[in-house]
Amino acid sequence: MKVIVAGFSKTGTTTMNAALTQLGYNVYDCFEHFFYAGKEWIACMESGDVSGLKEKYKNVDAVCDVPVFHYWQELLEIFPEAKVVLMVRDEESWYRSLQSQVNTANSSIVHRLLCLCPTGYALHQFFNYVAISVFGTPPLLPWQKQRLDKGKALQVYRRHNNYVLQNAPKEKLLIYDVKDGWGPLCDFLGAENPMTPFPHKNIRGKGLEKAIEKHPVFVKIKNEMIIAMTGLSLLVAAGCYFAYPTAVKYVTKM
Repeated sequence: MKVIVAGFSKTGTTTMNAALTQLGYNVYDCFEHFFYAGKEWIACMESGDVSGLKEKYKNVDAVCDVPVFHYWQELLEIFPEAKVVLMVRDEESWYRSLQSQVNTANSSIVHRLLCLCPTGYALHQFFNYVAISVFGTPPLLPWQKQRLDKGKALQVYRRHNNYVLQNAPKEKLLIYDVKDGWGPLCDFLGAENPMTPFPHKNIRGKGLEKAIEKHPVFVKIKNEMIIAMTGLSLLVAAGCYFAYPTAVKYVTKM
């Protein structure tokens, strides 16, 4: 592993994913963590022991977003050659973006229906563990809406950033604002500045909507939903078929 992104969610993790990918890194974001190492991460979040992740991430160049930022230090211990990037962002702007994503999830009927299939429910449980680990919040049932306590969220955000600043090896740490573009990031990584514009993704917290459209996790969920709905339709049709003669006899007798 070469890069551990310790920036909190909504500080530009989706943008960092795109930028590092453009620089040639193999990047795992939150949905890759679930898709390829979900069981190992849940075990980690239960015990705090990340050693079980070493094999899963031996060929991954860079990692970002949840639950990585919460376990950046533990990951650095098993991948000591990695560099650490901490993105910084104005607190109020960060909170508005987080609230926007929560609102998107709460208002999405699709988001609720995802939990009706095995992979969708497993994803829900994965993020339950993340919420418990990062914010200390109780687990939610699939139909329950998320609630943000602004004061607590900002407290967790500040505490995380301060901890990284105080404990990350200075020679391995980049404090970075994605608004600064390629220059500081490429200098830190020893990479050549691309000629293409710096990517800016997940504007106003809309990344979840885009992920639902095309990410492999959600493609799998949609396929499971199609199978489930097809099976349900067949069961209903079979039930109607076998119930029809009985219903006709009953009507005839009347």
